Amino acid sequence: LPRTGFSHLRRQAEALGRLQRRLRGCCHQPQPLPCAQQAWLEVLDSFCEDEFRVKTRHYRCCLRHGSE
Repeated sequence: LPRTGFSHLRRQAEALGRLQRRLRGCCHQPQPLPCAQQAWLEVLDSFCEDEFRVKTRHYRCCLRHGSE
């Protein structure tokens, strides 16, 4: 992505990359579904924290889930 004007896409891509790495680790767990759910919640929480740090329109999932 270009360096300017696309920071929201960069944050999204970084969050997806973090989720992908976490989910790969869950595949090797005896209980992959709870691991995947926890990974999703933690990555979403981190993404929402990043979104709230900048003046941008926040995603509905962040407004609903937020950074608890």
